[in-house]
Amino acid sequence: MGLDPSSPRDASEALGFRLRHPHYDDVQITIAALAAHTSGLKDFTVPADMPLREVFAGNVFLPQPADTTFAYSNAGYILLAEIAQNLSGTRFDQIARDVLSAMDVQGSFNWLDIGTMPDTLPTFRHDGQTFVPKIDHSPQIGRFDPKANVAQFSPQGGLRTSLSGMLAIAGSLRSTSAATLWSPKRGPFDPVGGVFESYGWGLQIFATPVFYPRPLIGHFGNAYGFNGGVWYDRQTETAFAYALNGVAEGDESDAFSAHELSIFQTIAAL
Repeated sequence: MGLDPSSPRDASEALGFRLRHPHYDDVQITIAALAAHTSGLKDFTVPADMPLREVFAGNVFLPQPADTTFAYSNAGYILLAEIAQNLSGTRFDQIARDVLSAMDVQGSFNWLDIGTMPDTLPTFRHDGQTFVPKIDHSPQIGRFDPKANVAQFSPQGGLRTSLSGMLAIAGSLRSTSAATLWSPKRGPFDPVGGVFESYGWGLQIFATPVFYPRPLIGHFGNAYGFNGGVWYDRQTETAFAYALNGVAEGDESDAFSAHELSIFQTIAAL
């Protein structure tokens, strides 16, 4: 696509509409800022049935201008998916399919273009008595809606794949740059109990993680009762992934669970 992830390129140029904080119109919001969660956008659910131009013209910004603070925003990744489509001339689900196929990963975003996957399992919440399915209870093949925007593909984290697929993605981090786009030295940064240290192009980067004895690159996943992660330890050349299901109903904490810490401790001791 001819895109340098570290480029200061104005996201507006690739989006086809002007993306600016209403109180800081002179501050450019770059593609890299969207990737690093420093765009100043709030974290909100982007409706798929509205033009993105209209969605992001609303009250979607924090008080701070871009590149002054780190604030995790899934909405920024909707815009990145739109940018990928515009620069490549290819639909996001097809871009994702090609990238995943290159890693020999079976999976897709929002169940599009993957056929029926065997042994599919929904994400659960535990309500104190039983496990309650939250999403994908009866997985159906997705249908592309030409009237909907790119949010229909859930590019902010809606990958459906297997644990072996997650491990393949973790292995791909072996050749991925660990360059940081944001670190605490640059401004306000909430580490959320050690879940964040520095951030790169869609990657959490740890030089001295509180939960592991060596540097790591990868990403946590936490939603709908699911806890998981894909990680790469360059010192030992170890790629690993984990997936936990059934978090308690109402538990929205990003704090480490005892099970997660046990996994990291076990991998570290190998």
